[in-house]
Amino acid sequence: MIAFPTDARGSTACANGCDRSGLARLRPSVAAFLRRRTSHSLPRYDLAFSLGCDCNCSLALRRAGLQFRSYPFDWLKKAPLRPRVDLLARRFVGWLAPENLVDLGPPPFSRRVGRRHLVVLDRATGLEHRHDFAVGRPLAESLPDVAAKYARRTARLLAEIDAADRVAAVFCVGFRSPDLPMEDLVAAWETLRAAFGEKIDLIGIADDEPGGPADRAPRIERAAEGHVLRASIPCLSRTPQGIDANVRVLASFLRGRFVVPDPRTDAEKREWRAARRRAAREKYAARTWLGMQWNRLLFRRYRSLAKKLQRKGILPPNESEA
Repeated sequence: MIAFPTDARGSTACANGCDRSGLARLRPSVAAFLRRRTSHSLPRYDLAFSLGCDCNCSLALRRAGLQFRSYPFDWLKKAPLRPRVDLLARRFVGWLAPENLVDLGPPPFSRRVGRRHLVVLDRATGLEHRHDFAVGRPLAESLPDVAAKYARRTARLLAEIDAADRVAAVFCVGFRSPDLPMEDLVAAWETLRAAFGEKIDLIGIADDEPGGPADRAPRIERAAEGHVLRASIPCLSRTPQGIDANVRVLASFLRGRFVVPDPRTDAEKREWRAARRRAAREKYAARTWLGMQWNRLLFRRYRSLAKKLQRKGILPPNESEA
């Protein structure tokens, strides 16, 4: 059961009166200290995972320190809550059947996604893959690798759910479609309870006032004896370029709602930190190389334009050429 301590306005407050929703605005060291001092009053779960509906939810859980491994729904888009819950309740049986996959081509160009992967739709579930099937490679060739990756993730999720005493499933509705009725959440939780028991709680997050003030307090509703929580929180941005802002808002909200201990071993943590450092170095190197190429292009264009203006007599010739 989710039993979050709340004040009269519905926002979560700790015992000494501080509002945890503002911890993200503090210095990281101060926020970590206050979080350690007040975490004893928060609900504790053995596992928290994302049900979607896109990567924002998983990124927010990771930034809030509540998710530590990859699970099946982390990077999948489009499908609403019900097909995702049904797929999880039947333990992913029949998922990724070749006859259900439809190639929709590469996505529209964007700064984040680019054209490295195809958009592939699973007609049976409505889930959309945007980070799995490579451009220029037939689906039949990519499917074995993709199926093996998701087999590992589904097996990991099901094993951790079976081993856990308390589980939090989080669904963040797309900010362009804020509808998330409490009745749908309760029906989805009933399906999860029939499959995994009452140890699983369902948290749904939406924005009921698109375009409203960004500093309004979250509104929280509960149902099913506290096993279902629906929160309406403000969203800072509703554009693809505003993903970072949305993740910060979600992480700030989730960080003060419950606690999940880190199950990773020291070796896994060292490997994860090393992978983060490698990714940061590669990103910096790519940005540096792109910057150098852009500067060279600008210099060539400037030099070509300067020569044209010199030939027309608009600019004086260089001293070395005079």
